[in-house]
Amino acid sequence: MFPDDDGPDFEDLVPREFGPDPDGDDIPADWMGPDALGWVTSSDSLIAIVTAERLVFVHAFRMEQLEEHQRWAASVGAADSSFRRGSMVDVAERSIRLELACALKISEYAAERMTALVEALVVRYPDVLNSMGRGQVSERHVNTLIDAADEIAEEHRETLVAQGLEWAEELPYGTFRRKLRAFAAELQVTTIEEQFEAAFAE
Repeated sequence: MFPDDDGPDFEDLVPREFGPDPDGDDIPADWMGPDALGWVTSSDSLIAIVTAERLVFVHAFRMEQLEEHQRWAASVGAADSSFRRGSMVDVAERSIRLELACALKISEYAAERMTALVEALVVRYPDVLNSMGRGQVSERHVNTLIDAADEIAEEHRETLVAQGLEWAEELPYGTFRRKLRAFAAELQVTTIEEQFEAAFAE
């Protein structure tokens, strides 16, 4: 997902479904290239791809900064375990959020949301990140999917994300959100029923 040092070639990012390979010999004489709507949808895919790459870079930056803070903690005599469990990690995380907020000219809250999304996609739901990196889902779909996953019981999250990702790749946002909410509600009911049965069995 990381681009080359020289940066990606824009022409290489344009989906080939908009026409034949411009370097090939099979270009029809009457082919005029993508129309204006084709460029709009292509650009929308590019936005998702670049957004996914940015999230990967944010994760790399966060890991780099946490390692740097841990080295500093070790240099002043703090144990590794105390760094990970204590307030020092909170200081490190806030420092990361503030640096991101300053660099991107966003609020600290927005930076916190970004790092939370990065943690979710890179660590817990890499399939969603990969789909976004291919331009198959929008950032809006992804944010809604991750928010829904965070709101339900942990044992149902993988089920919700797997089904939600399938819908996100196929459906417009409004339809996707309604189906996702209905499915999340069904899973919540299942959780409540399981808890009731467990309590009754005791």
